[in-house]
Amino acid sequence: MKEKDLKEQKQCPFKPKLNKNYKKAESHYSKKNYDKKYMEMVHKKKLHTEYLKQEGEFNEMKECTFQPKMVSTDYENLDRELK
Repeated sequence: MKEKDLKEQKQCPFKPKLNKNYKKAESHYSKKNYDKKYMEMVHKKKLHTEYLKQEGEFNEMKECTFQPKMVSTDYENLDRELK
């Protein structure tokens, strides 16, 4: 099998010239890099979705007129309020 491959290589006059940057391109398009970029995109989309959800809730709550007075459970603040 190897003899056949060597014979074919000797008969083939075409030898491509590789660009100096082909290693860079190869690493740029590697599966590892693709997976990393994909996970970054998924994370950004998740953050954006969460932001839109919170913004919607905020806008919905802005229309509410009832604003309850919150009671502190922190004893130092409670002492200050009583004085």
